[in-house]
Amino acid sequence: MPQLPLQRKRLGDLLARQDLRDLRVALDGTYRICAQAPSTAWLANCEWGATPVTTTLSNTQISTNVPISLKTGAVVSIRVDDPSQLLPRYEGNTPGAHLLLGVKNAALAFRQATVVSQDSAGRNDQVVVPFGSTVNVHAFSSFFKLANMSGTALSNNAFFMPVLVPAGHQPATLEFQVVGGGK
Repeated sequence: MPQLPLQRKRLGDLLARQDLRDLRVALDGTYRICAQAPSTAWLANCEWGATPVTTTLSNTQISTNVPISLKTGAVVSIRVDDPSQLLPRYEGNTPGAHLLLGVKNAALAFRQATVVSQDSAGRNDQVVVPFGSTVNVHAFSSFFKLANMSGTALSNNAFFMPVLVPAGHQPATLEFQVVGGGK
């Protein structure tokens, strides 16, 4: 299979020169087609254990039709209580002040949770996971001190929580708190 980053650069060069004869030669090969729909509940087809969609193009083809289907995932909500407003005070302003939240997917890539709202007591993040598969939701910070909702400090300011969402169910909101900042 062609290496996609190199192929993209080559295609970009050809398109910039508008040399369509060379473009046809560059398209010859087998390609894996990945689709994603950011900020939705659709799971990216190449990341969550689905068989990758492939197609083979020849230098004489003008186009091809390839069906791609995406599965709906479960939206896991994560509540980060931060009553002292340490996250907005330090994130983006202090080197190393970052809270990493997300999941490692079946392709061994880390999918970061998205901040969906903030209020005076903290923020709400979300990450999409597949139904019927156990995944670990991870939280880590080398700057912020983290605790569970009972106030017990999290070891090494990190945790992972296994999450399994059966089909047709809504997962419970995961909760933890920021109780300090700085090294």
